[in-house]
Amino acid sequence: MFRDGCKGTQVLNIGVKAGEEKKPAPSLGGVKPRPAKVFGTTSAIRTPVGSAFVTINEDEAGEPLEIFVTVGKSGSDIIADAEAIGRLISFALRAEAVMPPRERLLRIAKQLEGIGGSRSTGLGPDKVRSLADGVARVLLDYIRTTPHATGRKLKGTAEPSPEHPQGAGVSRDMCPTCGNVTLVMEEGCKKCHSCGYSEC
Repeated sequence: MFRDGCKGTQVLNIGVKAGEEKKPAPSLGGVKPRPAKVFGTTSAIRTPVGSAFVTINEDEAGEPLEIFVTVGKSGSDIIADAEAIGRLISFALRAEAVMPPRERLLRIAKQLEGIGGSRSTGLGPDKVRSLADGVARVLLDYIRTTPHATGRKLKGTAEPSPEHPQGAGVSRDMCPTCGNVTLVMEEGCKKCHSCGYSEC
């Protein structure tokens, strides 16, 4: 015995009982397509596995759309983990959901915040316990400092402390020595966070 409609051809179809209608299959939801051009900011933060660069791109409405996380040289296990974190956050932001993107980003950051590994860097309020913890700090700073389209402040966010401004956005260029996009302007001089190259 086969379920009605499961075969391309069938011997008998007894139809649908009176007053009973076929229910449409539930929608699995979709994923928001990526525009051809997006704009965002890149922030650098020191983590136990090296300097991480977190890029947050926004859609045309100014809502977070995707995240890219890079750290160290390509090909390492750490860079693979960083890419995985970025891809998963991006999928969560682009997937259809009742919760607005900023609220989703806040919930994700709170899940990543405080994850610890065998090493840490920094002291006190600047202590970063892992790559995931560093990414969380950048995301939380983005939520605190980036104006919301509706002007609504999300619960669970606080104003950044003037003594510890976290995650200042920096622009990156490609390093002429190692080829990584980790050349940043620091103290009036371009320096590469991957190989140590300096233009000064």
